[in-house]
Amino acid sequence: MAFLFRKNPRIVNREKSKELVLNSKSIFNQLVKYGFPIGVIPKFILKNKNYAFAFLRGLFDTDGNIFWDKRSIYKDPYPRITINTTSKVLCLRICALLENMGFKVALRSQTRDPHKTLYYIELYGFKNLKKWKTLISSSNIRKFKKLSPGSSVG
Repeated sequence: MAFLFRKNPRIVNREKSKELVLNSKSIFNQLVKYGFPIGVIPKFILKNKNYAFAFLRGLFDTDGNIFWDKRSIYKDPYPRITINTTSKVLCLRICALLENMGFKVALRSQTRDPHKTLYYIELYGFKNLKKWKTLISSSNIRKFKKLSPGSSVG
């Protein structure tokens, strides 16, 4: 890998996986030059619901999470599924995809510094959770376990 990009990646050991991290603007620009899209969901994914479900599952497994809100305003823990991205274009396309599947989507953003905004795609409530579990689910065992109320997985 170091020979291919002339950069040394960082390997992060996770509980049940390894993560290869390579931060390089020049490599990013090179990949874009060779046709890698930025913030685009390929049409073949949008045209096939099974591919769209798999795309969303992979996105959730890497850039998503589920939270069980336990504030006293809720009788029982209340589910919030979130996916985060720094790409506004990708965020809007994901929202449109989810809405076309019948999800009720909330969108918010947070500017961390003048040059970086993080976009949050949020699905609130049990109807969204049930639909998510039925159509998309998760391949990440930790996140899969968190899709059920009362989960102690952090």
